[in-house]
Amino acid sequence: MDFRRLLVLLSVLFLALVNLCCASAPVRTSETDPVLVTVDGQPAVRRSELVAIFMRLPPFMRRRAATDEKKKELLEALINNELFYREALARGLDRTPEFANQIEQIRLHILDNVLAQHIAEQPIEVTEPEIQGYYRDHQSDLVSPETITVKRILISVSDEASEEDVAAALQRAEEARTKLLRGAAWSQICAEYSQDEETRDRDGLLPSFVRGEHGGEFDEVAFGLHDAGQISAVVRDDDGFAILQLVSHEPSRPLTLDEARDDIVAEIRQAKKAVRYEQFAKQLLEAAHVKIHADRLADFPTMADGDVLAEGDGLRVTVGTLRRLTSGVSPDTARRILNRKVLENLLNSVVRQLLFAREAVRRGYDRDPTFLAQMASIRRNILISLVKKQAPERTAEFLAGLRRKHKVVIDEAALQAMDVEAPSHDNQHP
Repeated sequence: MDFRRLLVLLSVLFLALVNLCCASAPVRTSETDPVLVTVDGQPAVRRSELVAIFMRLPPFMRRRAATDEKKKELLEALINNELFYREALARGLDRTPEFANQIEQIRLHILDNVLAQHIAEQPIEVTEPEIQGYYRDHQSDLVSPETITVKRILISVSDEASEEDVAAALQRAEEARTKLLRGAAWSQICAEYSQDEETRDRDGLLPSFVRGEHGGEFDEVAFGLHDAGQISAVVRDDDGFAILQLVSHEPSRPLTLDEARDDIVAEIRQAKKAVRYEQFAKQLLEAAHVKIHADRLADFPTMADGDVLAEGDGLRVTVGTLRRLTSGVSPDTARRILNRKVLENLLNSVVRQLLFAREAVRRGYDRDPTFLAQMASIRRNILISLVKKQAPERTAEFLAGLRRKHKVVIDEAALQAMDVEAPSHDNQHP
């Protein structure tokens, strides 16, 4: 297991937060960008902010969310977050150790990844002899899997269907199959019987697939067809009862060099990236004269938080650092997985992250406007999450009190007039 990835997984909640924050970065406003909400008499939410959120939705979701009711629900969520943020500042949560620890972990993680990405993006040359050598050495892995293409007539069965409904659906499927076996045209029966609206207009044609993609009885029946045009027995699948007609059945075969070329190049590049990353990490470790005391991990459960596990020029990793990273792991899980080897790999990952983040700062990545915008949004969202943890159980009453305290005013007319089907020209991110 790559324990650099373990560190990433431990921060996955924060990464999701980063993505959300980046998507909701502050927007430029203008005279034509009306204020939808004021808080304490000052603009809090503008039209462009709400439109930007809608425009990130897929078109079909955007249409469903464009009702006055849904727009109001989304606006209420933005208002609540603004109130939680103000309350967090009022309570001084931005000065707590918990906030400082969370924001620092995210800062290190982002800087580490920015530098790693920069290294990965450097050009890598792959030569023809390397490609041919890889092809020669990995021919047993370079195969085109057995592939099948079928048409499907589907008689739908809902999850809530009664036994009578299921029996009726099966009877209808058997009826359609009987007509096919008696010579009826597939296209006619598909148009008459199939309830799969997505494929019915193309005679029920499904995308080609390989074994295991559908699984169970469906795979068994489909891959049991061998002659083009052959009709299957009625088979139960996730959507109901299906009848299949074979279009093509391609056996597994070795890929030619030209067919495998793109995949081979990608594999070689990935391997070279890994080597280059390891070399760069080694250079940073040597330059910082890092010494890792992995032998001390044998006493990890009884060590003090301040005990040093790794040190170098301007670098120090303590037992407390590792404990904070594993604090979300239950005691039972900790006893099962946090053995000496796991802790050693986690320690190495922490050291590398610190070195990569420090190098990113040396290169000025922490002064990049995009990074600064990320951190500002992350700061806000961490504070919102912290105050929510402290909020009383009766959150609705708590928010109602905050609304009165901060004099929240919604411009209902501007909200109803808002068009979310087309992007605003004033809604441009900085």
